[in-house]
Amino acid sequence: MNILITGSNRGIGLALVKSFLKEKALVIAACRNPEKTGELIKLKREHEGSLEIVCCDVADDNSVSACAKEAGSYVTGLDILINNAAIYPKPNEERLEEIALKKITDAINTNTIGPMRMTKAFLGLLKKGDNPRVVNISSGAGSISKLMAPAPSYGYAISKAAMNMATRSMAGDLKAYGITVVSVSPGWVQTDMGGSNASISPQESAESITATVLNLNIDKASLWLNRQGQEAEWAW
Repeated sequence: MNILITGSNRGIGLALVKSFLKEKALVIAACRNPEKTGELIKLKREHEGSLEIVCCDVADDNSVSACAKEAGSYVTGLDILINNAAIYPKPNEERLEEIALKKITDAINTNTIGPMRMTKAFLGLLKKGDNPRVVNISSGAGSISKLMAPAPSYGYAISKAAMNMATRSMAGDLKAYGITVVSVSPGWVQTDMGGSNASISPQESAESITATVLNLNIDKASLWLNRQGQEAEWAW
């Protein structure tokens, strides 16, 4: 089983790398600054032949293209692509009259277009994969129906809602190739983004997501799932 995970240097991404290594997968860990990922480098030494680390900025066309080319030197097909990399513009609560609109465009480029950019670049490898799956890591902040706080994080919420729509569009488009595309909400996780008061650890979230991803099939294409694999009916 060959899998590529973006944003793999910390938080949920790093926990997903560890979780899939337990499943005897060949994991390609993608992040913007591989030379600064001490824990990933340590994992690579411990899992020689099962973990490769590649440079990838999902907000940059050239970086994504180079990442796809390098990944192609390790695998002939990709079974799972997890689009986990995301940014959370700060401050996380802003009023409309104060917000710098560039924060929104930056968030959309990374959080919405990033997964599309990655999926497009890796489409050739995905077509050669076994039960190929694209998993876009979403968030409750991307819910249209859920009531938001009076001062939401505009950039993050808008970009995640748009990513969910991109998931549905890509799912319909790529179903003809047998590629399953879904969004998965990881829960409220103890990361830099989720904060220390969050309800679950990154590893707990990652292990649930791993089990969900391993059981994905084309029947669930386009759905927004929670980490346990159940459809989040409140999401749309």
